[in-house]
Amino acid sequence: LSLWFAAKYDRPVIIMNCATVRETKDWFGYRDAKDGSIFWHKSDFVRAVEKGNCVIVLDEFNRLHTTLHNSLYPLLDGRRSTFVEELDSVVMVGPRTVFFATANIGFAHTGTHTMDSAIEDRFGYRLNVDFPDVTTETKIIASKTGLTDIQARRLATFGQDIRRKSVGISSTLSRPVSTRQLIQSGILMKKFEARGKSMTRALDYTILPHYSKEGGRDSEQAQVMQLIQGVFGA
Repeated sequence: LSLWFAAKYDRPVIIMNCATVRETKDWFGYRDAKDGSIFWHKSDFVRAVEKGNCVIVLDEFNRLHTTLHNSLYPLLDGRRSTFVEELDSVVMVGPRTVFFATANIGFAHTGTHTMDSAIEDRFGYRLNVDFPDVTTETKIIASKTGLTDIQARRLATFGQDIRRKSVGISSTLSRPVSTRQLIQSGILMKKFEARGKSMTRALDYTILPHYSKEGGRDSEQAQVMQLIQGVFGA
């Protein structure tokens, strides 16, 4: 969504991998030496913030420890500036700079941190992005894999069937399947087809291993196999 926004409005974009930020100074740069002198090298993040007319994506924002939010508060509220001690200057957010933050939220996502209200209040607009519908996902799979529309639709339908069994109090599967996984499945299916092999065998290497085989006929893998047969045939 953020990349689409940047392309639509013809703005440069920088993606910050928040999971790699370990110290406050990681936002702003690092010390370096040249010709016997020590100086502070501004990070690409600071350059983008000051440049203006940029899209800055704080990716996987809830994998960032909450103590590392503090230095961002002044940049994300009405002040739009923060003092950086290492630079001995104020970093100002350039005009028309837009911040996006992405996060996978829920118990299924480990290694994440709870975001407090102070940081959440600074993102006034929130969008819940769900899986695409069958028609849209079919187009995505076909464009990324080279499968025919019919083949891609079967794969998208298979993905939707798994998702229906993985949500709600009556769910029988422990996890859904992502569009990314379906694309990987489609790529391998195309290779199997070129070699004259059963295309559905690709799912043995891309989807099935994610599900438990414990429980025999009632196992998760048995359920997924039934879905495969229902969508693709024996």
